Parts: sequence; structure tokens; C-alpha cells
Amino acid sequence: MISVYQDSAQSAMTWARSLLKGDGSFRDASHEVGAYYLAPLAFRMSGFPDLAEAALSYVKRTMVRDGDINKGTNDTGSNVATFRNAMLSVGTTPDDNDNLRPSLAAHLNSMQNPETGGVLARKPIANEKREIDLATTSATLLGMLELGMTNQAILAGEHLVQRMIATQPDPTEYVLFRQSWDGNWIDTYAKSDKSRYKLDLGAAHQIYWPLGICMAALARLFQTTQDSSFLTTCDILFDWANKCAPGAFNDLTAAKVGWGCSELFLATQQLNFKVAAEQVATMLIDTQTPDGVWLRRPTISKIEDQPIHVTLDTTLERVCWLLHIARNLNP
Repeated sequence: MISVYQDSAQSAMTWARSLLKGDGSFRDASHEVGAYYLAPLAFRMSGFPDLAEAALSYVKRTMVRDGDINKGTNDTGSNVATFRNAMLSVGTTPDDNDNLRPSLAAHLNSMQNPETGGVLARKPIANEKREIDLATTSATLLGMLELGMTNQAILAGEHLVQRMIATQPDPTEYVLFRQSWDGNWIDTYAKSDKSRYKLDLGAAHQIYWPLGICMAALARLFQTTQDSSFLTTCDILFDWANKCAPGAFNDLTAAKVGWGCSELFLATQQLNFKVAAEQVATMLIDTQTPDGVWLRRPTISKIEDQPIHVTLDTTLERVCWLLHIARNLNP
């Protein structure tokens, strides 16, 4: 099955490469940040380091300002603004010709509470209150590990374990995803924003990926520190995912859950994590279109109805997670 995962990812990258121009930009998506923040990682993982460099060079020239990819596209208000910077960081290496790492590190550092370790989803707009986000803190932890910011990554991991997982108000019924800057749970929000703030355990058709990226981040941090608290906390996250089965392993938003489970298998060799990762990988292969891309189903069912930058965002993500699953299940 590992070769099937790799073939699926390469099919997607054939499509993505067909859109990449000589200057490192994607055709019909030259100024859309969603098309680029994962491109270096996807190209690098799929065996095209030269294209990863081209995309990074384009991003540096046209998008990144003060270590923030969102500034160049006037999208700093996005709820995934810090997530984008974190995942762009994961796609860099110390040998990149256009070295963005110092500015990316400084920006990520500025988004972290230096006392608690939690990370802001975005810089507050106007008088908006600062909000610490579980998924963003997890992504930033991964970015910090890549950038050599080990102490800050450990602080982020401790925040996840001690403040965002261990202190959930009612962990048998629901999971909250956001806290205030000083650590109070945020449980009041607009109905339309619920997916960013709360997961109801056992309910269908929700956003499951925060559980997956948190598992991946803590498993990676365990591999770095050998601190067992990071690993044992993942059992709680995995239990929450199982309570949301089958959606947490079969819905499109479960892709990162598969990645997280594969990281746990790599760390523990426990077969239940492997089975879960394989279930998600099978879902990804089954939902890939003949063009090699993924659509944001069920909202979108035809590639022509999905903007190119959204297709790039959705597809490059799933390439990364499929390849992580393949590598972690067959190291």
C-alpha cells in the first residue's frame, strides 16, 4: 500500500507542476497565499527540491514581509495566518538559497505567549482580543522544531499538554480549541464560527484536523525530547478522534488525523495507530479525482467549480500528509 500512497501523491504533484511557472509562481494563482505556504514542503517531500527553492524564492520576493507570508497578500486577518507561517517554516531547510528562516523564526516567536507557550491564531485586528489556538500552537511547535527553536517548541508542547488538553472543561462531551491570552477557555462565539472553537465528541461532519496536527506535533516533540508526557497525552487525542468515528478517519477534514496517527505509529509501533493511518490514507486515495487533485467535498464536486488557489491549497496539503504517512509506516 505504501507505493499506492506515493503514486497518489506523485499524481497530484504532476498536476501542480503543470501550473508552476519559471518564476516560481502558479498560473492563475500568482497572489493567493493559500497556494504557496505548503508548496515548498510538498515539492521537497515529493522529490523536487529545485521547485521547492523556486517557490520559496517567489514567496520571499512577493509575499513575505517581516517573516509573515500573509502581509504581502493583505490576508493578515485570516484565522489560519499563523498556521500558514508555521507550515511554510516546516518546508524550509538550513541550506535554502533564499534564507527566510531568521525572519520566520522571529515572527513565530512574536506570536507565542512567552509565559504560557500558547500561540495566537493571528494578530488581533483593531480591538479584537488575542486568542490562543490549539491547532495553531501545534503547527507552530512543528515550525519551531524545524527552525531549531527547541526551547520554544517545548514551551508550546507544555502548553498543549498542561493547559489545553489536561484542563478541558468536559472532555467526555466536547473539546474546546481556543483560550484567551491569559488562559481562560473561550466558549462563547458566533454560531458560524463553531468549528474553530469546539468539537462535539460523537457528532458527525465536523472539523477534525486540529486533533491530527496536535498528535503529530506532540509525537514529534517526544522524538526530540524523549519526554513521555508528550506521547501519553496523544492517547487522549486519539481517544477523542475515535469518539468521532467514522468521520474523524473518513471525512476530508481527517487528513491530518492520518498524519498524526502515523507519527504515533513511528514513535510507538502500536498497530492501532497504523490501522487508523491506513484508513485515512485509503480515504484520501478514494477521494482523489482523475486529475490528481482533491476537492472540498461535499461543497465542491467538480474541479471547474473550485478556484485554482483553493485546489492547490487542498491538494498540496494532502500530498504532504500522504507522504508523511507513507514514510512513517515504512521508515
